[in-house]
Amino acid sequence: MPSSTSSSEPATGGAKPLWPVHWIVALVLLVGVVGSWEAFWRSHDFVPTVSDDPALWARTRERANEQGEDAVVLVGSSRMQMDIQQQAFARTTGWSEALQLAVVRGPSFPVLENLAADERFRGVVICEINPVLFFADTPRIDRMLDGHFAAFEALMPGARVEQRLAMTFQASFVTRLPDLGFAPLRQAWSYGRLPLPGYNSSVSEDRFRYGDYLKVPNLAAANRANARLMRSTTPRVLQPSQLAERLREADAFVRAIEDRGGQVVFVHLPSSLHVLAYEERWWKRADTWDKLVPATDAVAVHYLDHSPLRSFDPPDGDHLGRDAADLFSERLGEVLVSLGVAPGPGS
Repeated sequence: MPSSTSSSEPATGGAKPLWPVHWIVALVLLVGVVGSWEAFWRSHDFVPTVSDDPALWARTRERANEQGEDAVVLVGSSRMQMDIQQQAFARTTGWSEALQLAVVRGPSFPVLENLAADERFRGVVICEINPVLFFADTPRIDRMLDGHFAAFEALMPGARVEQRLAMTFQASFVTRLPDLGFAPLRQAWSYGRLPLPGYNSSVSEDRFRYGDYLKVPNLAAANRANARLMRSTTPRVLQPSQLAERLREADAFVRAIEDRGGQVVFVHLPSSLHVLAYEERWWKRADTWDKLVPATDAVAVHYLDHSPLRSFDPPDGDHLGRDAADLFSERLGEVLVSLGVAPGPGS
């Protein structure tokens, strides 16, 4: 007979385990913390946006091949990403909506080379000629897009679905923005302030950027500091033999694209006075642009050569704000139509 004091008897009742309650409480706390953090940064003008990473660039690059002869691609730096806006440009050129292949601080030359070497690409290339990048002796910068090209070459059939899921997540939360990462937060707090939202950090799913200069505190002082920096900077410029080789290569790229039925348009986008002075000091137009134009069969549009484009003055020296970019896109489209490059509306 079992002892009445035995501890080995099986339990026949007792309280149910509380782990479901614990998990629910933990989930509620997590949602509360994340939600509060999200709401805090949104109240400080941060907005969610997609990540402008090599994967998104690669998907856009693939679309350039998929569209065949109807493809219109924009190549260059952040100037191209911000100054030409998709719908306004399509509305006046009569072309299909352009694909954005420009990259922040990125050179246009390697992308032009990539398009020229791809037999599948047969479209129109609007290629930015930013003297600071196109005519500079900067091998490291010229290699900065290798990761983008590798992502394009490794693109898998299911990448479209994966990219869509990633963009849905990215467009829903501000707390995943690079500007709110640990390092930027620590740097801002070391100065006794909160991080500030970037004036050009908003990126569309089509990789177009939008500038909001109301987010820039003391823009005039920033421009003066930038001008002083430019006056004291000695960049590396292409030597005459290097420049001649660059022009020969550009001509070969243009010919390769044209031989497949495509077209290349070189464009110099607006610069403010202090940036234009820096460009002219180190990359004189007579030694660069004026030599590039006759060296290839590409159509060339310098904003200073066309009265509808001269009046645009980038507030930060390099980039136009959203409204000005829409207007500039329309004006540039009209210039291309007048030159017989673009078909025009209704075509």
